[in-house]
Amino acid sequence: MECGPNLPCADGSPCVQSLGHYYCTQVCSAPDLSCPPYYTCVPNLGACFKSEQCDNDVCAPGLVCVDNGGKYCTTYCDSAGGCPLGYACDAKWNVCFKSSSPGCGPYNDCGEGKICVDDRGKYCTTYCDAAGACPAGYACAPDSGVCFRQRVSSYDDDSTTSSSCAMTGRTLSGSLPWTLVGFAAGLIALRRRQRACATDLFSG
Repeated sequence: MECGPNLPCADGSPCVQSLGHYYCTQVCSAPDLSCPPYYTCVPNLGACFKSEQCDNDVCAPGLVCVDNGGKYCTTYCDSAGGCPLGYACDAKWNVCFKSSSPGCGPYNDCGEGKICVDDRGKYCTTYCDAAGACPAGYACAPDSGVCFRQRVSSYDDDSTTSSSCAMTGRTLSGSLPWTLVGFAAGLIALRRRQRACATDLFSG
């Protein structure tokens, strides 16, 4: 059931926010901490929130189970590619993954003195200082006066068929039958690329 800051739940239940979304839920309190499946009780707030725990690769409605060094429930990126604070959008999956460099968007204000940029994914960054300098790992774009993350190699480009040999460990959990054909094709291409990378290493 939809709700918001100025839209109370029609049935009088509490309206809560988590992972950048508002929704109606049920109350809970000690000693009865019971909640519906895929929800968990937050006693100090007296309400059931959508759980971050993946139970048999299943999450509460509107969330998806991912495996990124550990399984957890997360949300999809919004229409602007933004994610909640502490998450960053992975454009490949259109899913928000936990990140030490939070993404930004409608649910994530970068804060004073920072700006949200879209450079192979949205992230918060700073402006260049008066001398055109930026924090380590960033380079100043003179036309905008903004610090962008530096590219680590000549392979790091924006094409969808990148020649980079780098891989990420991010996967979506659960059954996704509609992706199997694409996954198989991608696996064949990956094996071919790995062989090509190995050839480049030994021939260089």
